[in-house]
Amino acid sequence: IIFISNRLKRLLGVVHDPLRKKHEGSPMTPKRRQCMSGKRKNRLLSSYLSQEVYDIMNFLVEREEMKKVVFVKRAIRDFMQGERKIDERVLITARTDPMYIERNKMVTVELDEEQREQLLVVARENGCNQSQVFFQCILNYCLKLIAEDPTGLTIE
Repeated sequence: IIFISNRLKRLLGVVHDPLRKKHEGSPMTPKRRQCMSGKRKNRLLSSYLSQEVYDIMNFLVEREEMKKVVFVKRAIRDFMQGERKIDERVLITARTDPMYIERNKMVTVELDEEQREQLLVVARENGCNQSQVFFQCILNYCLKLIAEDPTGLTIE
């Protein structure tokens, strides 16, 4: 069981939507076939998450029985299909600001060039960096999975 602190609840700030469908497996698309055949180029992406988001991501990876790279790719894909908006608190870079979100846990995953480019495009659109977009992707996907199934989580 993971306990979600009030600080994280403020950070998450999401309303539970019971009408959203659970994520279903994606069909075998040409891009996926190409990836499985090894023709797509992958590169490492390293980015920082807050301790709370990092812990929740690891819990969800285990609960959903998926690899971290699959979790990250789904998070990015889900974010790109949505509003592609970065929360103003994620954009704060001044560590002295009381609303600053400390990101001190590094996550490194392999991403294909297409997803890396998508992160960069959103970063340019929002006037931020790739790491901030990555953080928002992971945060949003964690929220989505928690809203769909809060099993194993206790919100304090």
